[in-house]
Amino acid sequence: MNKNYIHEEIKINIGRIIAIIVFILTQIVAILLALKAIRSADKTGKLAFDEESRLYNLIEKLIIVLVFVYITYTNIKYINLAKKEGKETKLLERQLLAAVLALTGSCIILINAYESFKTGSGNVSSSGTVI
Repeated sequence: MNKNYIHEEIKINIGRIIAIIVFILTQIVAILLALKAIRSADKTGKLAFDEESRLYNLIEKLIIVLVFVYITYTNIKYINLAKKEGKETKLLERQLLAAVLALTGSCIILINAYESFKTGSGNVSSSGTVI
């Protein structure tokens, strides 16, 4: 195994770790928004997300899409790296397919969050679905 190959793998993995940490942080924000809505529902008797919460939700969904774009990009880099080294890429190609599907799903959730923010008519749950 070539030293450059190992160095490239390390760089890709560090980037993925950072992306996963960002993803986890966005999920913490989603939990906090849901808790805020629950506290509000206890006081008002209605589960609702205010404009600020919908904005945070929209930003969170955008960050998630960017994370999945990055993960898709790193999967492509892994495939190219493996091909350079003459390694099998079948499993990596499946991982790329999974990343593309996750990216597609996150884009749909982002669109829902955007529509809810733009219209202000729907309440957005922490998963991005309209309540």
